[in-house]
Amino acid sequence: MNQEEWIQKYLHSELTDQELIEFEQLVATDAALAEELTIRSIFYADRSRHLKSELEALLEQKKPSLLENALAYTDAQLKAIKEAVNTYLIQRHEAPLVMMDNRILVNRNWQIAIVAYQNKKYQLAVQQLQQLSLEKALTDEQIFYLGLCLFYQENPQVEATIEQFQNLLGNGDSIYYEEAKWYISLAYLEQADWVKAKKYLQEIVAQKSWQYKQASHLLTHL
Repeated sequence: MNQEEWIQKYLHSELTDQELIEFEQLVATDAALAEELTIRSIFYADRSRHLKSELEALLEQKKPSLLENALAYTDAQLKAIKEAVNTYLIQRHEAPLVMMDNRILVNRNWQIAIVAYQNKKYQLAVQQLQQLSLEKALTDEQIFYLGLCLFYQENPQVEATIEQFQNLLGNGDSIYYEEAKWYISLAYLEQADWVKAKKYLQEIVAQKSWQYKQASHLLTHL
């Protein structure tokens, strides 16, 4: 088994007695593995207790701002927009990679933020990234995931989300430029700012950039 498989089987109590002995020996001799296991265990420890509430919150996606400031839309149109946006918000963006190699120096705040994101602990991830930003300028990757975490929280910070993605859109060379354009569109829809959302969605479709088919689908409701 590779290292990730060892950790996953350990956290889910799927190791045999012999495998558990072997894994404990590996942890005792590999400091990087021991640290990674500690971080991962923190998030898995209470996951089973909160899984039900997390799933319910994810499915409910209570977003009253979509139903406000949109008098020009019928109830049916607003409902369709809300359902479409929620469909794409539920499809969480993949997590960044966790650096496991001893030869790669990884900031601890960023490492914890990555694991927190993987485990849907978005508020913790935001705290770690904001702490990191006090020490040095965030990379485009870190800005992108900070924006996502602000958006994915149980109580989304939409204005702060938009600010992060605008930072990326200000840099046309960013590797996260297309992703930022898609998510800022969703943020503006969440904010019921149809004009700005429509502008970005139309650009995505016209350029046939990332998520252009989904953008075209959203435009049918605006």
